[in-house]
Amino acid sequence: AESPSLAIDLLPKKEPKNKEISDSMWTVYRDGFGNIIPNEDRIMRDNVFKDLAAKFSRRIEFEGTYRSGYVTYIEGDIRIRFLHEMYGGKYHMGIEIPSENQWEAQTKTSLSRRQEIIKYLAETVQRQQASSWKYEIRETDIAYY
Repeated sequence: AESPSLAIDLLPKKEPKNKEISDSMWTVYRDGFGNIIPNEDRIMRDNVFKDLAAKFSRRIEFEGTYRSGYVTYIEGDIRIRFLHEMYGGKYHMGIEIPSENQWEAQTKTSLSRRQEIIKYLAETVQRQQASSWKYEIRETDIAYY
């Protein structure tokens, strides 16, 4: 007679539906039918790391002369060009920015990012080009004085 353990060994082994997912360090969640459910924790973590990497690699580039030209904000695939020019009177220089109504159409970025991008732009230009000047963020420009 066959031993019970031998009968179990003869049964075909079930391969996981998706070996790549099963070998991952992440838990694979399944519904009652065995279908894989997206791992929301992993998705959220991946999005946060992608966002952090983009923000730590962001920078600005200048082109043109001191009198006028462009300042380009670069973050990952995002590239936004802003016109800069000399001002007269109280303000020495300014960078034109789209108003809230025009922001998404002109920059192809969400309105929720507007303030963060403008603040980064203003502080970086000040640090790199005008360290003794102060700036004022207005509706359609950043004015340095």
